[in-house]
Amino acid sequence: MSRLPALRPHWSSVSGSAAAVVLVVVAGLLAACSSSTSAAGGLQVSGTSNGWVFHDGQMVTVSMPANSIFTPHIRINILECADPGGTAAHLPTSLANCDENTVEGNSILPAKDGSFTEPGYPVYRLPSLTLGEQANDQPVCDATHKCVLYVGEDQDNFRKPKVFSPPFTVVGGHS
Repeated sequence: MSRLPALRPHWSSVSGSAAAVVLVVVAGLLAACSSSTSAAGGLQVSGTSNGWVFHDGQMVTVSMPANSIFTPHIRINILECADPGGTAAHLPTSLANCDENTVEGNSILPAKDGSFTEPGYPVYRLPSLTLGEQANDQPVCDATHKCVLYVGEDQDNFRKPKVFSPPFTVVGGHS
């Protein structure tokens, strides 16, 4: 997937009864992205066998090995955000590009080495009736509008440490 920027985290399939995806960021290559919204560094990225298409309500696992991006024991959040065209140039630059209703409900506290695992994050087709949203709400994430997961320390301040997933689309759900 050469069109993906070098900074995007690595996703791979997880076996098990529930459909899942694991976000894995390669340790040692993270320092360049601690406060950047654009791609930098040499992070390796590969997609899933389904071409980065999720189903509305699909549970994913988001995890990261030891790193220097996230401050140990400081809460991080996961949100679904718009990434028009699925390019680094269109990565979200503020919370206005994200759906606050998708913020991770559980407290995620990175360990002493910055690592963490969130085993049950739901990905939604947006806007989502499940989340009580209106059909004209923003952002839009569906079969034709790409999104990314924001994983960071403060979604209200995009200068804080964060990373983004590769771009994906979401199928199914209500129109």
